[in-house]
Amino acid sequence: PSMPHVTANGIELAYETHGDDQAPPVLMIMGLGGQLTMWPDKLISDLVDGGYRVITFDNRDIGLSHQHHGEKTPPFMRQILLRRLGIKLKTPYEITDMARDTIGLSEALGLEHVHLVGISMGGMIAQHVTAMAPERVASLTAIMTSTGNPKLPRPSGRIIDMNDAPVRVTPFARQMQCIFIAIERNAQFAQSVDRLRCALNHELDSLTPIEAGTCDHRVIDVVFESVTRVEHRGDTALRPGGRSAGKRPLG
Repeated sequence: PSMPHVTANGIELAYETHGDDQAPPVLMIMGLGGQLTMWPDKLISDLVDGGYRVITFDNRDIGLSHQHHGEKTPPFMRQILLRRLGIKLKTPYEITDMARDTIGLSEALGLEHVHLVGISMGGMIAQHVTAMAPERVASLTAIMTSTGNPKLPRPSGRIIDMNDAPVRVTPFARQMQCIFIAIERNAQFAQSVDRLRCALNHELDSLTPIEAGTCDHRVIDVVFESVTRVEHRGDTALRPGGRSAGKRPLG
């Protein structure tokens, strides 16, 4: 079945709903670059079992929601520099626009009050929603997020040192890294699983020994066994950018 959409804040948003439509709603906002499929199944099922209705959705420019084409933003590092200099960035939209998207989604679905759950950038969006429409927010859960205020205190030196500590990458993790780098490079040119498999094999063949690490081409079969078991949203093509058009894997 195709993914349901609603018009919210003048754009189309793709969403999924889980549980009893009459149960208290939990509206979950994903972070930067994350599709609604990134919410863990176990988290959703636990909330539904707890008596809630769970709504997840793709933010604009993500997944199956509205895509902004032909609108450029400054390179990421330049954005950081300009922000630190206090220079206003010219962008197609801001966090407040995404907060209005979320409010529009709740309105379109007829949700008077929602429990908001936001992670990372989604947590920032959720804070704006709460400030802009407090009458619609029953509760706010903000996960690993921030207000974005540059004057906030930095983490302690001990925490920063932990983040800078070397991370041991296992051979299997390195294999998967190589595979998904190749997928990101080739998926936009290979619109079917078979074509992507060929492109992926070619990409791995072109890696240097250092880049490839201990890559085993047999791992590709494991990856594509999972890919082909995906329940696709309307078609079997892979979406550009290396993201599957499918929902969560079956089984």
